[in-house]
Amino acid sequence: MKRFSKLNGVLCAVLFGCSMALYATEKDGYDLTGLSFDGPYDEAIVNGGIHIVAQQCDDGGWGWPHNVCSSSAYNITAPIIDGVLAAYDASNLSVFMSSAVAAADFNLNSTYGGSGAGAGSPKLGSQTALNLWYMTQRTGDTTYTDWVKNGFYEALLAGTYGGNADMNAQDYIDAVRTSPPWQNLKPWELANQVLAAERYCYQGIAGQFEQGILDALANLDNTDPGTQYTDILGVVGGVQGLANVNRLTFPEIVAPNQLGVNGSTTLEELADYLVSLQNPNGSFNWHSNLAAPTASDEDLQTTAYAVMALIKAQERLPAKNYLPAIESAKVWIAALQENDGGFPSYPGGSYYNVEVEAEAVHALGKEGVYDRIFKGQMECYVN
Repeated sequence: MKRFSKLNGVLCAVLFGCSMALYATEKDGYDLTGLSFDGPYDEAIVNGGIHIVAQQCDDGGWGWPHNVCSSSAYNITAPIIDGVLAAYDASNLSVFMSSAVAAADFNLNSTYGGSGAGAGSPKLGSQTALNLWYMTQRTGDTTYTDWVKNGFYEALLAGTYGGNADMNAQDYIDAVRTSPPWQNLKPWELANQVLAAERYCYQGIAGQFEQGILDALANLDNTDPGTQYTDILGVVGGVQGLANVNRLTFPEIVAPNQLGVNGSTTLEELADYLVSLQNPNGSFNWHSNLAAPTASDEDLQTTAYAVMALIKAQERLPAKNYLPAIESAKVWIAALQENDGGFPSYPGGSYYNVEVEAEAVHALGKEGVYDRIFKGQMECYVN
């Protein structure tokens, strides 16, 4: 039995009409007495959160496929926690915070294997540092941020991060998504890293991540969807990462294999290009250069992250109006939700991924919170 499969059968039926026997386990943990859904997506967020928590494994993590706990994956835990926290914010149900804490504790066990000099040292996913910073802010438990500082940032400064204990920040950046077909994901992988480094007051490393995003944007390639995947997520990552740290202008991006990005010198140009890739129904495809895209090319993960990137861009560029694009994307995401609270990865699809479902929930709950600026830089959080 999974640790957090506490769905009351009556609750399940009331919320989204699922079978009374589907999650018939313990009947505590959920109390919806007096709960009202104030926001337009709150019910969808809570439904999605329950769906996600019901699949959490005994160790606090999640498996890649639905309902498989033979091996929990560390690198998907942080974005799943973000979705669970969105459900908590929409409901204030303690079961969601308990789930997030168990997952964050699980992440503290992520270490490098093998026999290299760094075996047993912390191994972080691309979103782990920022997620654990938020967990410390929410819980007051500095165990999370101390683990990141000592195991990641201090190791990068010393040049001792990684399985062989030989990586500094530039080595780390250089090793991310270096070859086809996934090299387009590099800006997306670095997008939260730049903000996380600012949050932890490692501005020098943040500057390296920022330059890494710009370099990765120059290397985007949409010439052949068959060999270079997900270039739109790369654009999304560029918008998100640069907006995260209020980088409004930058040297011209020379991207000969992605002409939509090529020549850009401002965050506004990148965000405008991202909006131009949106489908009329609000979704975003998985690639920008498909010869004859169909509904199955509409991608939930790309659309979810586009929402979050455009929300951040809207904060930084108040004279722009990305709100219609944001709202139409949220409407599309919400419409994709199924009766059990889950989401297929694309319309009509039969593939389900807990990470992507959580990213959809996170996007539905995302609202703009303008980050504090201090002397042109993100204010680092000493405490």
